This record gives sequence, C-alpha cells and structure tokens, in this order.
Amino acid sequence: MERYITNESGKRTAVILPVEEYEALVRIAEDAEDERVVDESFEEMRVLRDRTGGKATRSLDEIEAEIERESEFRQG
Repeated sequence: MERYITNESGKRTAVILPVEEYEALVRIAEDAEDERVVDESFEEMRVLRDRTGGKATRSLDEIEAEIERESEFRQG
C-alpha cells in the first residue's frame, strides 16, 4: 500500500497512517505539550521566587488550575 500522497510533480504532500498510529502520535504530542506547560510553570515559579526573595507567590492549586486551563484550551 502506498503511504504517501504526492502532487503532480511527485513531491510528497501527505502521509497515510493507520488510525492507531495516528492516535499514538497525537497522544505523544499531547504528552509533550503537557510536559512543556509544567516546565514553563516551574520556570515561572523560579523567576517569581527570585524576584520575591524566596517567598511563594502562587499556590500549587493555582498552578494546577492553570495547567488544566491550558490543557482544556488545547483540546478545544
């Protein structure tokens, strides 16, 4: 089975994947995005900690809520 769609000049323009492979790739991308959001939140916490002399300025609940909002936004 041909796994690529090509244009008139033979350049590959799309790929055909079984649904299971596509869904696995989507899960990997979503997991990577979740990890990025967590990393950004921790970096923001470090910056805020440095600016405030070590005082906490955001609770864990606030950070978790932000991560949840980001996740819901991505899912549409």
